[in-house]
Amino acid sequence: MRLTVGDRSIGFFDFDYIKMAGINKIGVSLSGGADSAIIFWLMAKYLPNDVQIIPWSSYEDSADPLKERPLTIEAAENIVAFVSNEFPDANIGEHYKFAYDRTCPIAYKEAELINIPSWPMYPMSTMGVVKMVFMRREKKKAFDNKLFGMIVGGITMNPPVEAMESDWRPPGWKNALGPKYEIRRSSESKITDKVKNRCYYNPFANVDKSFVAGLYEQEGLMDTLYPITESCIGFAHDTNWFTEPCKRCMWCWEKYWAFGSYDGGRQ
Repeated sequence: MRLTVGDRSIGFFDFDYIKMAGINKIGVSLSGGADSAIIFWLMAKYLPNDVQIIPWSSYEDSADPLKERPLTIEAAENIVAFVSNEFPDANIGEHYKFAYDRTCPIAYKEAELINIPSWPMYPMSTMGVVKMVFMRREKKKAFDNKLFGMIVGGITMNPPVEAMESDWRPPGWKNALGPKYEIRRSSESKITDKVKNRCYYNPFANVDKSFVAGLYEQEGLMDTLYPITESCIGFAHDTNWFTEPCKRCMWCWEKYWAFGSYDGGRQ
């Protein structure tokens, strides 16, 4: 099928995904954010029920609560509950959840070896790369154990350059993320990619979050699914102990740019 918002249209599972995956179990990387939430919604709505959909989420587990952000996994759990209730006949498997610790010394050393100038995503926060280290491990485990044969992600393109260079943006976001961050999310990319018997699918790879916002409007989800998504990556001291979005991180800015509001529909 195709998804259309205004004059933009993209394919959505418009290929032989069962053959590509090798089995009839498809994972969805459910972060708790708006992009992966509506992908999960659309999968539950449109995929035949002989295909099992496996929600796959991570959560932070640290001895220091100041280094955790608990709302993302809570949002993911709420999204699974909401979509399961909306589509009781959809074949939704058990929510697979795994923990990661940004302070893990072994993972931190591995992240330091990855986060070097020759790496396409350099420079990133090493703590951020630690999460990627754990996610790589868990994806490998999931594929090896045939939890799913394909995993679907919600990555989108950056907003247009003129929006990213506007006066209204998070203070210092360019310096924090580096110039290659924009390149990583704004280059043409294959929608499906099979590497070492691991199949990845990013249906929103070539559209930005305004397209996603349009889908929420069309599906009538602005007052239901949208308010339970969480995009902010601020820690406790940034968010008044997680009672409000930080309104400074890239993800807060991008959500406001596309939807006109922050997490929870806040202004």
